[in-house]
Amino acid sequence: MLRICTVIVVLLLAPSLYAGVKSEPFEYKAGEKNFKGAFYYQTKATQKLPGIIFLHDYQGLDKISKQRAQELAKLGYAVLAADLYGDGKTYTDKETISRNVQSYVDGTPEILERLKALREAFIKHGNVDPKRFAVVGYGFGGSVAMTMGRYNLGGSGVISIAGMVYSPLLKSLHTDSSYIAMIGNKDRLNNASKIEIFKREMQSAGNEFEVITYDDATHAFANPRAKQLAKMLNMDIAYNKDADKKSWQDLQKYLTKFFSKSGKETMAQKAAE
Repeated sequence: MLRICTVIVVLLLAPSLYAGVKSEPFEYKAGEKNFKGAFYYQTKATQKLPGIIFLHDYQGLDKISKQRAQELAKLGYAVLAADLYGDGKTYTDKETISRNVQSYVDGTPEILERLKALREAFIKHGNVDPKRFAVVGYGFGGSVAMTMGRYNLGGSGVISIAGMVYSPLLKSLHTDSSYIAMIGNKDRLNNASKIEIFKREMQSAGNEFEVITYDDATHAFANPRAKQLAKMLNMDIAYNKDADKKSWQDLQKYLTKFFSKSGKETMAQKAAE
């Protein structure tokens, strides 16, 4: 039986500002482990906002992940740049990164506990509309986003950018989330057979989904540090600026779609006008 998660949200004082976006430390606890993310929202916000749980890539909650989260907040969303490893740590060595990633791939009870605690802490934040939120992840974070969807923790939708869509251990039941998988057409970790298995999984569960592919793009195509990762992890990956740009545009489109299902115009839609 899973331990009951103790969820503690700590919003510290003295928030910083970034181009009209308020930044606040965001801490919570799952079991005995502490997690330290960053929460972003527009300073002019006067109501609860559609929310995004943003999940980082292999290295941890680094500068690149925080910048992307801030850019989403500028569009009018309440965004949590989540910490998946604990204590806000980042890593650069292959052994630690592989161990961290494998723990999420295995989908252990401890991981489920962490993801439930993450979702619970996020939707309790005073700036988040708990009925309208989505999960977005890049690379490894995209794979975890799919896991959250399979656990029915994905809210309105799950968007994976350059993450693995196939899980050998986890299978989705019918959930409330829509699934969007953005994949490079040269991604060996998301080859044709694995994509087909993913499609059958979603169809069998009756879930709404879409797979979008980008030309000349490998796994981790949206990670500017893909070259360093390729050497460290011995993987055939590379950054693709065009695919990164197109996937960012598609991400905005699908977020607008998710949050407009209720028929209400979101701040993000207004900002796009």
